[in-house]
Parts: sequence; structure tokens; C-alpha cells
Amino acid sequence: RFEIPILLGDDKHVIKNIYGVAFSVKFDPKLIDPKNLVLEVPTSWMGQPGVNLESIYKVYPNEGRIDIAITRTDQNEVSGYGTVAKMKGIIIDLVGR
Repeated sequence: RFEIPILLGDDKHVIKNIYGVAFSVKFDPKLIDPKNLVLEVPTSWMGQPGVNLESIYKVYPNEGRIDIAITRTDQNEVSGYGTVAKMKGIIIDLVGR
């Protein structure tokens, strides 16, 4: 199993006045099992899921890609940096191949 944090900005590059973001993450479907790939959006500097933050994602297993969109829902932009999501999954066992 693995867990990879997805970060926006850092202490030297603060993201200013953001309302939402959409992006793709590519992965090798021979190494990462697409059927077990999930995205978790925790409470963060961008907001609290179900309160003022919504997210959607879709895994494209044959393309080795996950498309992600995270947006606020309260008409207020925010500024900050750090983790906005976590990609979790299973690394395929390559021993014996």
C-alpha cells in the first residue's frame, strides 16, 4: 500500500486567492493497481469537505491517469499552501515476474 500527498505551493510559494483547481496525475498501471486507486480530500487550508469544499475524481485505468477537481462552494477565495489531497493505492507485486 502507498499514500502520496498532493500539495499546492509551499512556504516560499503561497497560493493566493484560489477557488478551485483541476489537474491530472499520471501513473504506470503495470506498477499501480488502477482498481484500488482512490483519492482522499481531507480538511485543509482549502476548506472542509461537505462544508465549503467539494471534489471529484475519475481513474482512467488504460491510460494510467487520474483526473481530479477540487473546488470551494462558498464563493470565498482562500490563500495558503500544503496538502490538498492524498492518493492511495496498492503497488502491484512484481516479485516473481
